[in-house]
Amino acid sequence: MANYHAGRRREYRAQRILEAAGYQTIRAASSKGPVDVIAFKRGDVRFVSVKSGAAYASRTEREGLKTLADDLATAISVEIWRFPERCKEPLIEVL
Repeated sequence: MANYHAGRRREYRAQRILEAAGYQTIRAASSKGPVDVIAFKRGDVRFVSVKSGAAYASRTEREGLKTLADDLATAISVEIWRFPERCKEPLIEVL
């Protein structure tokens, strides 16, 4: 249960960062899919997978996100955000 709570906190943190940058966000609560947060503002959509602590996207997750990125229009960004411990800003990888 601790992993769920840590992950949820990082998802909320990602939302706050994106909202401060002018995005509206949706958190895919209880989702087992590849995308945790969807952020959008005029002309820009971002699908974000959030990882916390030392977690990395698994090969399966990465392949699913890459397929999603390939299938979507070029105006949509598919990203992995990692929040390592004691890291002030997320490490962002755009797929």
